[in-house]
Amino acid sequence: MNNISKNKVNEIITEVSSLNISMAQFERTFSLPKRTLARWKQGHCSASGMALLKLVQTYPWLLDLAEAEYTKDTAKYLLVQNAGNVINDVLAKCEVPSGRNPQKN
Repeated sequence: MNNISKNKVNEIITEVSSLNISMAQFERTFSLPKRTLARWKQGHCSASGMALLKLVQTYPWLLDLAEAEYTKDTAKYLLVQNAGNVINDVLAKCEVPSGRNPQKN
C-alpha cells in the first residue's frame, strides 16, 4: 500500500472513530478478525478493506445495518431516513428566490 492509501485509511478510521464506534466494535459489527483495523492503519489494507472503509465513510448508517444483521426492512428504513436527512440538509443550504414562497407551488 502506498503512502496516499495508508493516509486515506488512517483518515477514514479516524472519521469512523469520531462516530463513537470503537475499532473493536467496528470489527465485531462486520465480523472482521481482531486487530484488523490496527493492521490496516499500519498499511496492510486490501482493496476490499479499503472499499469497506470508503463505504462506511460515505454511508455511516451501514454500521447500523450491519448491527441489525442486514435485514431488508432495516435497510429500507435506514436508507429512507438518511435520504431524508440529506434532503433536509440540502434544502437548508438552498436560497429561496425573493418574492417566492417555498410552501406554495
